[in-house]
Amino acid sequence: MGILASIENAVPITISVCLIAAVLVPLWFFQKKKAEESEAEQERLQGEARPGHALRIWSFFFIFWPLLCLVFAGIIGCQPGRNAEERFRGIAFALSAVLFFTVGMHIQRRVLTERRYATRLTTAAVVSEGKMIHDGKDIFFPEFEFQAGGRSCRVTAASGTGFRLVEKGKKVDLYYAPKDPSVFYVPALQRHNICMSVFLCGIGMVLPLIGLFAPQFRAFFSF
Repeated sequence: MGILASIENAVPITISVCLIAAVLVPLWFFQKKKAEESEAEQERLQGEARPGHALRIWSFFFIFWPLLCLVFAGIIGCQPGRNAEERFRGIAFALSAVLFFTVGMHIQRRVLTERRYATRLTTAAVVSEGKMIHDGKDIFFPEFEFQAGGRSCRVTAASGTGFRLVEKGKKVDLYYAPKDPSVFYVPALQRHNICMSVFLCGIGMVLPLIGLFAPQFRAFFSF
C-alpha cells in the first residue's frame, strides 16, 4: 500500500513534467529544422543525399510519443473508478508500448538513413544467402556484390530475416551511397524492414490507448 501511495503522490508531478516536455519538444524540433535547412539543401544540391525532412519528422515522433505514453500512464494512475490492480495493469500497457515503439522507430531510422544517402542505383549479384541458425531457426543475412566507382564491393544485409527473400546467383536492384558504398539498401529487403517497423510502431501506439480506455472498453463489451 505504501508503494501505491507513493506512486499516486508522484503522478501529478510526472504529468506536469511530461506536459511541459510535450510542449518544448515541438519548439525544439522546429528550431532544429530551421538550423539544419541550409545544410540539407547544400547536400541535396550536391547530389549526395536526398532532403532530410523525413529524418526530422522521425526525430520529433521518436521523442514526442514516448513522452505522451508517460502522460497516458499518469492519467491512468489518476483515473477514478479503478482499483490498484487495474491502474497497475493500465500503466504497464502504456509503458510497455514505449519498448515496441522504440524498436520500431530504430528500424525506421535505418530505413530513412539508407534512403537518404543511398541514391545511386545499380544491379548487384546475390553471392550468398548468409544462412545462420539461431535458437533452432534459420536466419538469412544475404551478401551482395556490385561495382561502384570502378571497384568491386561486397556488402552484407544489416538485418536478418526468418525466411529467404533473395536467392543466390540472382540479380537484384541495389541503391548505394556514392561516397560510402557500404551504405546501401535492396528494395526487396527494405520492404520487409518497413513492414516490421510499421507493425512494432503500431503496437506501441495501440497499447497505451487500450490501457487508457480500458474502463470504456469493459463497459461497452459488458452489454
